[in-house]
Amino acid sequence: MTENTMERIASGVAALLSDRAYRNWLVEKTLARLRYDFEFWGRKACYEHWETFFSEKDVGTFNTLEISPGGNSRWERFGFRSYSGAQYPEFDICKMNTSDCYDVIIADNVFEHLRYPYSAARNVLDMLNPEGVFLMSTPFLVKVHKEPDDYTRWTEDGLKCFLEDSGFAEHRIQVASWGNRACVKANLKGWKYVGWGRRMVNEPDYPVTVWAIAQKE
Repeated sequence: MTENTMERIASGVAALLSDRAYRNWLVEKTLARLRYDFEFWGRKACYEHWETFFSEKDVGTFNTLEISPGGNSRWERFGFRSYSGAQYPEFDICKMNTSDCYDVIIADNVFEHLRYPYSAARNVLDMLNPEGVFLMSTPFLVKVHKEPDDYTRWTEDGLKCFLEDSGFAEHRIQVASWGNRACVKANLKGWKYVGWGRRMVNEPDYPVTVWAIAQKE
């Protein structure tokens, strides 16, 4: 590169940086890159769907139970009238019911770990109030993860049939999924955050997470 070429490039860069509109654009782009999204990449679409669902309801009237929420549930502080958690396997949803009934029951990436998922889903149905809803998500194209065991994967069609066979009415079941090849590949090495620049485009043939909202009649 000649000296004259370098001078022209330097002059062009200086001109850009002296332009106020360009400086503002550059600052906005830099800040956007610094806003790291700590949501799990494979679960983000599911959570957004569920939050949209709840945004259309009066959640302050709902008594809610979460199956196996772990130590940090995103739903505990969501504004429900009441929230409680029942941790698997100490509370074995495959064999046990609570004495109370609920308006909402959530099982967020739990049912793939259950030895008897049909029994668990029937217990969920028994614990729901009339018109109560069950929100369930499971992984599909992710690695085996034994916590403490890992048994089952469902497609959208499979999850819908599973819930029907467990007693939920077909017309009261909504299923959806999200995933893409990049997310599948990234999650082979660990659970990845959305982070910087990771695409949320959905490629239906590569579902990472499959979920359902099923309502009791």
